[in-house]
Amino acid sequence: MAADHANSVKDRTPAEAVRPEPWPTDGQLLAALHDAAADGQVAMGWRGLNGMLFRLTHARQAMAGQRAVVRLLDRELPTLVPDGHLWAGVRVQAFRIVAEQHTRQDEATNYYARLAQAAIEDLAAGQIPGLYAGKFPGESLDIDWTPDNEPDPAVPAAFEGIELLAAAMARFSDCDAAREEYTDLYGCDCESPEECDSYHVPEHAIEHAAALEERMNRWMDYLADFGDAIVYVLCTELRPRLHAGDAAARETAP
Repeated sequence: MAADHANSVKDRTPAEAVRPEPWPTDGQLLAALHDAAADGQVAMGWRGLNGMLFRLTHARQAMAGQRAVVRLLDRELPTLVPDGHLWAGVRVQAFRIVAEQHTRQDEATNYYARLAQAAIEDLAAGQIPGLYAGKFPGESLDIDWTPDNEPDPAVPAAFEGIELLAAAMARFSDCDAAREEYTDLYGCDCESPEECDSYHVPEHAIEHAAALEERMNRWMDYLADFGDAIVYVLCTELRPRLHAGDAAARETAP
């Protein structure tokens, strides 16, 4: 589950993850969303004002805005609070603010990825999202994110051969491998490990452990890109399947 990765090592901001090539730029993704929403053949459940593409666009904007806030705080806040014991209380409060914004970033990313995954699962099932004021599958505005309801990234079997989706999924494997290696090397060796969830990194292994932590902490970046990959594929390669006529034909096919 995502929580294993997000919570495995805290208090470390990973370097920006490198995306595989070719990968759509933000401009290409937004253009694809715009073109799909303007395509008169796309079913209203996808392109309507309350349609899935509309909600995906707003979910992505919310995620991108929160991630920008976190990048700014991570870069600027440490330079704004002077050193010295007189400023200790201010530093504690500042880092609480940063932690809160990181949590909001993770919530926005989880929300976007769940909604994108629900969208492609609907498409794989031959369904058109309904136009109604309620929530779509995978969507909630008041979710308490726990290990039980965080995204479990997966691609429907019908679409596993799409290159961009396969590349997005493959990146999670590196996080899994890093987490397993970290746990094997530095996991708790106490007599009662069930009572201890800490890791024990010897001094000579700090550099190697840090490299593993960086790979593990890319999980949320990969989850955001997973959502982007789904949205881009929906709006480009799979766009003909969003057409109302195509969906109706598949629903009535023997």
